[in-house]
Amino acid sequence: NNPYSEDQLAILISRRTDEQRLKAERQQEILKTALENATAASAAKSQFLSNMSHDIRTPMNAIIGMTTIALSRISDKQKVEDCLKKTLLASRHLLGLINDILDMSKIESNKLALSYEKFDLQETVHSIYNLIEPQAKEKGVSFEIVTNDVNQECLVGDQLRVNQVFINVIANAVKFTPRGGKVTMKLSEKQTSPEHIHLRCIISDNGIGMKKDFLSRVFLPFEQETAEIAQHFGGTGLGLAITHNLVNLMGGNIDVQSEEGKGSTFTIDLPFGISK
Repeated sequence: NNPYSEDQLAILISRRTDEQRLKAERQQEILKTALENATAASAAKSQFLSNMSHDIRTPMNAIIGMTTIALSRISDKQKVEDCLKKTLLASRHLLGLINDILDMSKIESNKLALSYEKFDLQETVHSIYNLIEPQAKEKGVSFEIVTNDVNQECLVGDQLRVNQVFINVIANAVKFTPRGGKVTMKLSEKQTSPEHIHLRCIISDNGIGMKKDFLSRVFLPFEQETAEIAQHFGGTGLGLAITHNLVNLMGGNIDVQSEEGKGSTFTIDLPFGISK
């Protein structure tokens, strides 16, 4: 009682065979893509660990070396003071590396929680300027913050993470901008309701820029454009990945435009509540 003729049955079998073949090909393509991504991630992590072994040892050696010198010259107040200053700088650098690794670990395990509290935007901007300006000045880079288009100053959000996002991007801009260059942070706002605004932060520089093929990977963890850049400028390759994840957690968006040899522009949009 087969309702199909032999020709119809043959066509049905052929169609099902084609469907199964296409399905198998799609599965193979998915597996191939997953393998390529896993291989790339593994290579990036291996490169990261290789860089980290150097980046962690350097400040650790400085701390041990300066402490040893200070102990051997304990009666020389000027020498001990100089050693302690260098030890403090190396300690802060090491703490920054460790914080990046811990933050990335929290993000990947979904254990990073945001706080929602009142904070003063003007105070945040001043603290960012006071932190970055001496670093930029020491390197011979001009740094300015423009806030002409901001009216709301008392906002509701996670001030600590907002600071971290802005400082990560600005510090990167200063790091990759040569002497005589310029880094600018421009803030503007758009009120979306009586209780909420969107804050836009545009951070631009005229530094070394990035190649077009690297822009698609710039926010991936452990990624740095080249091994030479990683060795020359240092860093974990986690700063922008952490920034990207924090912006997403806060319900915002981050975008980058860059041209090799001409600089980069990061645009960060973040939503905030307005405190009365």
